[in-house]
Amino acid sequence: MSKSDIDEFIEMLISNHVNDVVRTAKAITEPLSTTASSYFKQWYREIDSIRTAQHNYDKYEPWAFPRPEFSSYSQWLSQKVTYNYDYLRNALSEPISNTGEYEIDQDHDHYTYFQFPTLENERYGHLSSIISNAAEKIAKANDNNNTMLAKMHLDSLKSNFAEFLPSEKSTKIVSENQEDTAPPKNIFLEDIEEDFWEHLRKTKTDVKDFEYYKTNLNAPYQMLIVAFAGQSLDTVTHEEIEDVWSIICKLPKLRNLDPKRYGFDIREKFANNDDKKARQHQTLWHYIRDADQEQLNEFSVPELITTSRLSDWRVAFKEAFQFLKYKQLIKSNPIVEYGLSLKIPKNRLQPRAKMPDDIASLIVDYCSDNTHKKYSWAVLIMALSGMRNEEVTNLHYDDIITDPDTGIKCFYVRTGKTINAQRRVPIHHKLIELGFIDFVESKAGTVLFDFESSQLTNHFNFFRSEFNIPQCDQWGHKITLYSFRHAVIDKINKSLNNEHIYHLVGHSNNNTATKNYTTADMKLYEDTINSIDYHKL
Repeated sequence: MSKSDIDEFIEMLISNHVNDVVRTAKAITEPLSTTASSYFKQWYREIDSIRTAQHNYDKYEPWAFPRPEFSSYSQWLSQKVTYNYDYLRNALSEPISNTGEYEIDQDHDHYTYFQFPTLENERYGHLSSIISNAAEKIAKANDNNNTMLAKMHLDSLKSNFAEFLPSEKSTKIVSENQEDTAPPKNIFLEDIEEDFWEHLRKTKTDVKDFEYYKTNLNAPYQMLIVAFAGQSLDTVTHEEIEDVWSIICKLPKLRNLDPKRYGFDIREKFANNDDKKARQHQTLWHYIRDADQEQLNEFSVPELITTSRLSDWRVAFKEAFQFLKYKQLIKSNPIVEYGLSLKIPKNRLQPRAKMPDDIASLIVDYCSDNTHKKYSWAVLIMALSGMRNEEVTNLHYDDIITDPDTGIKCFYVRTGKTINAQRRVPIHHKLIELGFIDFVESKAGTVLFDFESSQLTNHFNFFRSEFNIPQCDQWGHKITLYSFRHAVIDKINKSLNNEHIYHLVGHSNNNTATKNYTTADMKLYEDTINSIDYHKL
């Protein structure tokens, strides 16, 4: 374990801690902010039953004892900002099967470095105590109704830990009301491939055998074509590059891999071998991209692309974007601009992050209150259905259907890149209550959204800044808009079997799921989708 690995682990813990404090403190110091509005609703929901009991006590049973009491919103915020959450313990823990609880994993790579007394434990404790002390000061100022003092303490905390907070440089924040200034240039890797190889041939003068060099980089380049399919490269962000790289690090070696394991149809006919390979790349990519932990665990580490081979993938990635910048096809190179190292993680098969409920509730509340905003309906659909970004942005007026047997209103997902992605997903009752059907009727005969999947993905930067969302969760999994999909899968996993889950969310390995929707299935799916709630106490 290198020093940089330990430092990165500590920074991840501190980032989660400080962003949690700043997010709640923002509700104290900016009472009209979207964060404050969402937290007020959360507080109101939590004390609803007690408030009703108190009302009934005062009106009908004033002699009863004791009188139901609840914390005021201000008290609730003070308690929330100083909540003693053990970030280190949770990061070093693993789930206990089927219990929903966690226990310390003594085999964790970082476990021994945080057993007292160690330098690492002391350093983490010192930094964490600075944040906790600032939180206590903010809470005390809030208890004394001194918002100005609370803001001073918050500003000091933000200044001390600025590198762990979302910033304009790290997120390229765009105002909610600001329209996209320029359309994408429609630059795709498959279109520049010939020029790319010719450029490398001319510039890599130190390479003795260029054909061998090209052969090593060609497979990675072809997979990058799949990864960025349909997305103009001038719209790619550094977060998307990191996300693509994390998927690459999970890829198994395609050679000698049984096609059935990743959903490739060996019966399909192809004009030539290149077309067949392209389809295999596409199928494998979508399988790994969408895989949950159980599916990832089907692969062993020896089956993955070797670490040394991943070095070639890293080179192909970097060379492609350097070429794009050299040709002025992109304004800036995100890999260089943000100093992305494209590290190979220790645990390459770890799942992508699911959206934490606290953060998800803030985003859902914001979008629910602002359905007139450009991206709100699309984000709500992702949060309350588990659909993929591109599935949402490809929705057409004709894709909102009513099941003839049950009368259940559904999304008809027909634009997926695998046959199993084409499915019917019941529309969450909250969307209908918010007026989604009226929104759909206003889009008669056309697509529902006038933006691309990449634009929707990039819009998460607004939420990251607005709600102080850290880059990674406490287990080091990157939090992105796509994390909503994994949150939904996690929630419905408790009430559906694998076949139904694959059918509802469109997993690529849906080899056993029937294509016939029975009345019982549709009602089960509707109940399951309607059970998705990020506000449960």
